[in-house]
Amino acid sequence: MGSGPNSSKANFFAARFKSLGVDVTIPDYNLPDFENLTVSRIVCQTLDLIDDNEEIILMGSSLGGFAAAHAAEKKTQIIKTILLAPAFQLATRRVTQLTKDEIKAWRKNGSREYFHYGYNKSLPLNYAFHADALSLEKKKFRRQLPCLIFHGIKDEIVPYEVSINYLKENTQAQLVLLNSDHQLGDVTDIMWRYVRVFLDI
Repeated sequence: MGSGPNSSKANFFAARFKSLGVDVTIPDYNLPDFENLTVSRIVCQTLDLIDDNEEIILMGSSLGGFAAAHAAEKKTQIIKTILLAPAFQLATRRVTQLTKDEIKAWRKNGSREYFHYGYNKSLPLNYAFHADALSLEKKKFRRQLPCLIFHGIKDEIVPYEVSINYLKENTQAQLVLLNSDHQLGDVTDIMWRYVRVFLDI
Protein backbone atom coordinates (compact mmCIF):
# COMPACT_ATOMS: atom_id res chain seq x y z
CA MET A 1 0.00 0.00 0.00
CA GLY A 2 1.08 3.54 -0.53
CA SER A 3 2.56 5.38 -3.44
CA GLY A 4 3.16 8.98 -4.35
CA PRO A 5 3.63 11.62 -7.03
CA ASN A 6 7.00 10.11 -7.95
CA SER A 7 5.55 6.76 -9.02
CA SER A 8 6.86 5.50 -12.35
CA LYS A 9 3.37 5.19 -13.88
CA ALA A 10 2.36 8.70 -12.81
CA ASN A 11 5.49 10.16 -14.35
CA PHE A 12 5.14 8.07 -17.51
CA PHE A 13 1.65 9.35 -18.25
CA ALA A 14 2.38 12.89 -17.07
CA ALA A 15 5.30 13.17 -19.49
CA ARG A 16 3.22 11.98 -22.40
CA PHE A 17 0.26 14.21 -21.60
CA LYS A 18 2.53 17.23 -21.24
CA SER A 19 4.19 16.46 -24.57
CA LEU A 20 0.76 16.94 -26.13
CA GLY A 21 0.11 20.16 -24.25
CA VAL A 22 -2.25 18.62 -21.71
CA ASP A 23 -2.03 20.05 -18.18
CA VAL A 24 -1.42 17.42 -15.50
CA THR A 25 -1.59 17.65 -11.71
CA ILE A 26 -0.21 14.82 -9.57
CA PRO A 27 -1.31 15.37 -5.95
CA ASP A 28 0.57 13.85 -3.00
CA TYR A 29 -2.14 12.15 -0.99
CA ASN A 30 0.37 11.09 1.66
CA LEU A 31 0.09 14.64 2.96
CA PRO A 32 -0.46 15.82 5.58
CA ASP A 33 0.35 12.33 6.87
CA PHE A 34 -0.03 8.68 5.90
CA GLU A 35 -1.15 7.51 9.33
CA ASN A 36 -4.50 9.29 9.08
CA LEU A 37 -5.10 8.48 5.43
CA THR A 38 -8.62 7.52 4.36
CA VAL A 39 -10.25 7.17 0.96
CA SER A 40 -12.68 9.94 1.89
CA ARG A 41 -9.73 12.24 2.61
CA ILE A 42 -8.31 11.48 -0.85
CA VAL A 43 -11.70 12.23 -2.41
CA CYS A 44 -11.96 15.56 -0.59
CA GLN A 45 -8.41 16.55 -1.49
CA THR A 46 -9.15 15.73 -5.13
CA LEU A 47 -12.36 17.75 -5.20
CA ASP A 48 -10.60 20.72 -3.62
CA LEU A 49 -8.26 20.85 -6.63
CA ILE A 50 -11.08 21.07 -9.16
CA ASP A 51 -12.08 24.40 -10.66
CA ASP A 52 -15.84 24.48 -11.04
CA ASN A 53 -15.43 26.17 -14.43
CA GLU A 54 -13.23 23.46 -15.95
CA GLU A 55 -13.87 19.97 -17.21
CA ILE A 56 -11.62 17.41 -15.56
CA ILE A 57 -10.44 13.91 -16.38
CA LEU A 58 -9.35 11.88 -13.36
CA MET A 59 -6.76 9.13 -13.59
CA GLY A 60 -5.86 6.92 -10.65
CA SER A 61 -4.12 3.64 -9.88
CA SER A 62 -5.15 1.07 -7.28
CA LEU A 63 -6.29 3.02 -4.18
CA GLY A 64 -6.20 6.18 -6.30
CA GLY A 65 -8.48 4.53 -8.83
CA PHE A 66 -10.99 3.58 -6.13
CA ALA A 67 -10.92 7.18 -4.85
CA ALA A 68 -11.22 8.63 -8.37
CA ALA A 69 -14.38 6.62 -9.02
CA HIS A 70 -15.94 8.00 -5.84
CA ALA A 71 -14.77 11.55 -6.56
CA ALA A 72 -16.47 11.33 -9.96
CA GLU A 73 -19.75 10.76 -8.16
CA LYS A 74 -19.44 14.18 -6.51
CA LYS A 75 -18.80 16.62 -9.36
CA THR A 76 -20.15 16.70 -12.89
CA GLN A 77 -17.03 18.67 -13.91
CA ILE A 78 -15.35 15.27 -13.86
CA ILE A 79 -16.31 14.09 -17.33
CA LYS A 80 -14.15 10.97 -17.70
CA THR A 81 -12.09 8.65 -15.55
CA ILE A 82 -9.16 6.36 -16.29
CA LEU A 83 -8.60 3.68 -13.67
CA LEU A 84 -5.59 1.38 -13.38
CA ALA A 85 -6.25 -1.75 -11.32
CA PRO A 86 -8.76 0.16 -9.16
CA ALA A 87 -8.99 -1.19 -5.62
CA PHE A 88 -12.74 -1.74 -5.59
CA GLN A 89 -14.16 -3.75 -2.67
CA LEU A 90 -11.13 -2.61 -0.70
CA ALA A 91 -12.40 -3.20 2.83
CA THR A 92 -14.14 -6.46 1.98
CA ARG A 93 -11.00 -7.88 0.43
CA ARG A 94 -8.91 -6.63 3.34
CA VAL A 95 -11.11 -8.60 5.72
CA THR A 96 -10.36 -11.76 3.76
CA GLN A 97 -6.63 -10.97 3.84
CA LEU A 98 -6.57 -10.40 7.60
CA THR A 99 -7.79 -12.77 10.28
CA LYS A 100 -10.61 -11.76 12.61
CA ASP A 101 -8.08 -11.42 15.40
CA GLU A 102 -5.93 -9.11 13.26
CA ILE A 103 -8.95 -6.91 12.49
CA LYS A 104 -9.87 -6.80 16.19
CA ALA A 105 -6.31 -5.94 17.15
CA TRP A 106 -6.24 -3.18 14.53
CA ARG A 107 -9.43 -1.69 15.92
CA LYS A 108 -8.29 -2.06 19.53
CA ASN A 109 -4.79 -0.68 19.00
CA GLY A 110 -5.98 2.08 16.72
CA SER A 111 -3.37 1.42 14.04
CA ARG A 112 -1.27 -1.28 12.41
CA GLU A 113 1.87 -1.28 10.29
CA TYR A 114 1.64 -1.27 6.49
CA PHE A 115 4.47 -1.21 4.00
CA HIS A 116 4.50 2.04 2.06
CA TYR A 117 6.00 1.48 -1.38
CA GLY A 118 6.59 5.17 -1.99
CA TYR A 119 8.62 5.58 1.20
CA ASN A 120 10.00 2.04 1.05
CA LYS A 121 9.29 1.38 4.71
CA SER A 122 6.52 0.30 7.08
CA LEU A 123 4.33 3.02 8.56
CA PRO A 124 1.35 2.98 10.96
CA LEU A 125 -2.11 3.30 9.45
CA ASN A 126 -5.15 4.11 11.59
CA TYR A 127 -8.14 1.78 11.78
CA ALA A 128 -10.22 4.68 10.44
CA PHE A 129 -8.87 3.77 6.99
CA HIS A 130 -10.61 0.39 7.11
CA ALA A 131 -13.83 1.76 8.63
CA ASP A 132 -14.02 4.51 6.01
CA ALA A 133 -13.41 2.12 3.11
CA LEU A 134 -16.08 -0.21 4.44
CA SER A 135 -18.54 2.70 4.58
CA LEU A 136 -17.76 3.73 0.99
CA GLU A 137 -18.29 0.19 -0.26
CA LYS A 138 -21.93 0.43 0.76
CA LYS A 139 -22.46 3.33 -1.64
CA LYS A 140 -23.57 2.52 -5.17
CA PHE A 141 -21.94 4.14 -8.17
CA ARG A 142 -24.76 6.02 -9.86
CA ARG A 143 -23.10 8.24 -12.47
CA GLN A 144 -22.92 6.88 -15.98
CA LEU A 145 -19.76 8.47 -17.34
CA PRO A 146 -17.09 7.35 -19.79
CA CYS A 147 -14.49 5.34 -17.93
CA LEU A 148 -11.50 3.38 -19.20
CA ILE A 149 -10.24 0.64 -16.87
CA PHE A 150 -7.02 -1.32 -17.17
CA HIS A 151 -6.57 -4.45 -15.11
CA GLY A 152 -3.97 -7.21 -15.17
CA ILE A 153 -5.15 -10.79 -15.34
CA LYS A 154 -2.20 -11.70 -13.13
CA ASP A 155 -3.05 -9.09 -10.51
CA GLU A 156 -2.22 -10.66 -7.15
CA ILE A 157 -3.40 -7.66 -5.10
CA VAL A 158 -6.74 -6.66 -6.64
CA PRO A 159 -8.51 -9.38 -8.64
CA TYR A 160 -9.72 -8.17 -12.03
CA GLU A 161 -13.21 -9.46 -11.23
CA VAL A 162 -13.84 -6.34 -9.13
CA SER A 163 -13.47 -4.21 -12.26
CA ILE A 164 -15.90 -6.48 -14.09
CA ASN A 165 -18.38 -5.86 -11.26
CA TYR A 166 -17.98 -2.09 -11.66
CA LEU A 167 -19.12 -2.38 -15.28
CA LYS A 168 -22.55 -3.42 -13.97
CA GLU A 169 -22.93 -0.08 -12.16
CA ASN A 170 -21.38 2.22 -14.78
CA THR A 171 -22.59 1.04 -18.15
CA GLN A 172 -20.36 3.55 -19.97
CA ALA A 173 -17.21 1.99 -18.53
CA GLN A 174 -14.98 -0.22 -20.64
CA LEU A 175 -12.46 -2.72 -19.33
CA VAL A 176 -9.16 -3.66 -20.94
CA LEU A 177 -7.65 -6.83 -19.47
CA LEU A 178 -3.90 -7.06 -19.88
CA ASN A 179 -1.37 -9.83 -19.44
CA SER A 180 0.24 -8.13 -16.46
CA ASP A 181 0.21 -7.88 -12.67
CA HIS A 182 -1.04 -5.20 -10.26
CA GLN A 183 1.73 -2.75 -11.12
CA LEU A 184 0.97 -2.77 -14.87
CA GLY A 185 4.49 -1.45 -15.30
CA ASP A 186 5.28 -3.59 -18.33
CA VAL A 187 2.26 -2.48 -20.36
CA THR A 188 2.43 1.30 -20.08
CA ASP A 189 2.93 1.79 -23.82
CA ILE A 190 -0.11 -0.36 -24.56
CA MET A 191 -2.20 1.59 -22.05
CA TRP A 192 -1.08 4.89 -23.53
CA ARG A 193 -2.34 3.86 -26.96
CA TYR A 194 -5.77 3.07 -25.48
CA VAL A 195 -5.77 6.33 -23.50
CA ARG A 196 -5.10 8.42 -26.61
CA VAL A 197 -8.03 6.81 -28.41
CA PHE A 198 -10.29 7.15 -25.33
CA LEU A 199 -9.47 10.85 -24.98
CA ASP A 200 -9.19 11.49 -28.72
CA ILE A 201 -5.76 13.13 -28.42
